[in-house]
Amino acid sequence: MDHRKEASSFLALSYDLFLDILLPLEASDIVALLSTCRALWSHRKDDSIWRVQCARYGVKDLPSHSFFYVYASLLHTYGPLLGLWASDHVFRGNVIEFRINDEESKTTGISIRGEVWDFPARNQDPGLRFPSNPTYVEFVNIRINRDHQAGSIGSEPPSYVPASVEWFFHDEQEALKDDPRQPTLTVLHPSYQSTIFSSSGILFQGSFLHPDFPSTLEGNDSWFDSTRPLPRLRKVTSSDSTRDNSSLISAIIGYLPGAQFLTAGLGDTLKPSALSILPSLYRRDPLHLHNPSIEIEDIRFVRAFQDPIVAIMAEHMRPDVENNIPDRYYPLRFPPISTGPSANLRSLFWTHQSLNGLWLGAYNRHGTEVLFLEASDPNRLIAWKVTGDENIPRGVASWWIDVAHPKGLDHVLPEHNFGDIPSFSKVFDGKAHVSFTGYP
Repeated sequence: MDHRKEASSFLALSYDLFLDILLPLEASDIVALLSTCRALWSHRKDDSIWRVQCARYGVKDLPSHSFFYVYASLLHTYGPLLGLWASDHVFRGNVIEFRINDEESKTTGISIRGEVWDFPARNQDPGLRFPSNPTYVEFVNIRINRDHQAGSIGSEPPSYVPASVEWFFHDEQEALKDDPRQPTLTVLHPSYQSTIFSSSGILFQGSFLHPDFPSTLEGNDSWFDSTRPLPRLRKVTSSDSTRDNSSLISAIIGYLPGAQFLTAGLGDTLKPSALSILPSLYRRDPLHLHNPSIEIEDIRFVRAFQDPIVAIMAEHMRPDVENNIPDRYYPLRFPPISTGPSANLRSLFWTHQSLNGLWLGAYNRHGTEVLFLEASDPNRLIAWKVTGDENIPRGVASWWIDVAHPKGLDHVLPEHNFGDIPSFSKVFDGKAHVSFTGYP
């Protein structure tokens, strides 16, 4: 293509008409087009162009910066972080959220705040009937560095990123702020890394592959938001992305009869690229927010050539954050809440599709867990676990109901004490997964 002819054809247009063509494009395409000649390149910092790009990330009011500066220095690289992300952490998973820090944008400048969802501790109420809302614990803040000029947006990833990343640790972990092994947001390549659960207990014996999360490379799971791109960070292949120490299983069972434990292995499913934090935040926070603790011995960190018992004892004495397999975070769908007659239980037009999306569920001693309700089947509603527990892990269907044949309130067994049930409530038959520890 002759870029000179292409540029001259655009120069013949009025600037307003040229903007009408330019504004719907992606930022990289805008830069490519403007770079075809000096006359067009002179418009590269026009705020009317970058106002539209910033608005796509919800940034519409900037008291102290130009839209070009904010997009080039912050949003081009980190804007795709905005939203919810679900972790593949073994059994339990977790959810983190990135949002524009509105409080800071009104004072010192715009920033992106990363928070982890924290629910009340487990084992508090074995008869838990109602879920708890999460509290939001800040773990990172990404802000514009006023001491630098805006970086280049003509390449992916940008050749220069002036935004500064500040990590937050809590309580007794304050000393870790000076730890040279500071974490970094990064993107991991696709991986076959998986986890194997083994048991030599009385109830059952054997080894089982932990459910994948997501279950396909294409991210076809209903909770997976395939419309959201990963942030424009450099992709890396973690040294732990293909770890396999499953050869230790027989030796560990010989050492620890009756034990339940996890080893690293390779699964059949290639997991898609993912957001990650390296080195892992494992055990760097007393609340275990990013890597919730489990009631199963996790020895995935042990190298295949190590003595497993010695390595396990050493790990309990001095946890090594760099020895852990990093969690992978995937974009989590958060569809808007349905309104109108289709969401009104009293309406004849109510449909189960109005329930599609994220919900919180009460799981007795396991506490509150995050569910994604899928209503793609006209006759069935499925609750997928976004977070889970040692019995039914994340990524597995918790329950599913037949919505094609509603029941009356007299269908509810008397021993199921749900309190006063409104007369307009919907009752359906359904099934659920139950399991011993380890989901064998």
